[in-house]
Amino acid sequence: MEVLDRKISTTISSSGNEKIQTQVCIVGGGLTGSSLATFLGKQQIPVVIIEKDWNEVDRIVGELLQPGGVQQLKNMGIEQVLEGIDAQPVYGYSIFRKGKSIQVAYPLGDDFSPGMGFRNGKFVQNIRSLLNELTSVTRIHGNVTELVYENEQKISGVKYVTEEGKIVEVEAALTVVCDGIFSRFREQLNAERHRVTGFFAGLVLENVTLPTPSYGHVFITDQTPFLVYPITSTSARMLIDFPGEQPPRITDEFREMLKSKLIHDMPEILRPAFIQAVEEGKIKIMPNHKLNVKPILVEGAVLIGDALNMRHPLTGGGMTVAFTDVYQLGKRIIDYYQHGIFETIDQAIQDFYSSKSSHTGSINILADALYGVMSDDELSEACFNYLAQGGHYASEPVSLLSAISRNKKLLTKHFFAVAWFGAWKKMKKSFSIQALRESYFMIGRATILVRPLLLAEKPSWLMKQLLAFSNLLYKK
Repeated sequence: MEVLDRKISTTISSSGNEKIQTQVCIVGGGLTGSSLATFLGKQQIPVVIIEKDWNEVDRIVGELLQPGGVQQLKNMGIEQVLEGIDAQPVYGYSIFRKGKSIQVAYPLGDDFSPGMGFRNGKFVQNIRSLLNELTSVTRIHGNVTELVYENEQKISGVKYVTEEGKIVEVEAALTVVCDGIFSRFREQLNAERHRVTGFFAGLVLENVTLPTPSYGHVFITDQTPFLVYPITSTSARMLIDFPGEQPPRITDEFREMLKSKLIHDMPEILRPAFIQAVEEGKIKIMPNHKLNVKPILVEGAVLIGDALNMRHPLTGGGMTVAFTDVYQLGKRIIDYYQHGIFETIDQAIQDFYSSKSSHTGSINILADALYGVMSDDELSEACFNYLAQGGHYASEPVSLLSAISRNKKLLTKHFFAVAWFGAWKKMKKSFSIQALRESYFMIGRATILVRPLLLAEKPSWLMKQLLAFSNLLYKK
């Protein structure tokens, strides 16, 4: 193991460009990169973090942090980033479907704090502010243009361009790429390709009182599912799903469509703020992405956060996955440098990749599976009625949604239980050949929906056999 040099040095490279030498170089100063730099910097590990825009951004996603994500902040000792931004506690979900509603609380117990809703930009700036307190972290304003390869199998750092147009090279023992959804370096470190699965239209409802205060709200409608959750003491975020490959255009016709089609599916208490938000026209569109994890192992580099892995944002799992990546990777880097647990930093990276599914697989599966359920009328009805039973029928599924539990077996159990429950209700209502046929195909749609999601997350040998058998019964 190489000796840890606590200093960052600057030299002139053979090409005449300035060269910075450090232990860890982080590409991207957003939520993921800044939290990792803070976590490592608190342990006095030399870090250079490069970001092209350190200004506060206005995003419509990344504003609901589940209890499991809050726990990751505590694990890293940076939970103070939730303070001073009017963040609001979230204790569970209210779910609305065709005039009925149920409330499902997070099973927090003594070990977990509630989720938190906030403005994304202010939250990220809070994380960035911690970097200023760390002497081992060098914060750079620049645009990373390339990863520098020592040879075909090893990355030795990056090159970036300053505001003045000067080219600077950073040489690092480890380069961490976490440049977000629209990563420019993803293809060099992940063999999977991301795809757009639809779009969210985002509005802020001002001066609004929620039907269930301090809860997230899910509306399952015949039109499109939408979400509402608190982000300040007086405002809430509303996200409306639009499937398809093309984003909706923000026109007068679009605004009228929102009002005419969604107003009847929301409680009276939300309507004035919703109409005001639509008429003021402050609507933003954000693409939703799907990206599985298939890392390309290159010495000296690792990919994390949205650059590595994305899922549908319906369940608000993105930040929890990002902070889990940061904590799991960060503690391995710290163990390598301070305790010599790994022989090489690349062993630490491989260990991070190989264990990732056990920490974030349930979040990925549930996000895309639940979106598929919400888009199927019979399955969404079965899910609603299943949760309405209360007890463990509600507490265990919401423990998975909140990342309090990350048990993939528990997720699989409840997912198929929902489908069988719906089939049983259908047969109980009318025992007939037609009902039996409809029940068979409903279970089939659920199986076809979840099968690729389970296969993408390192299923056990037994699960692989069961999924192979299911393919004989239900072919897509």
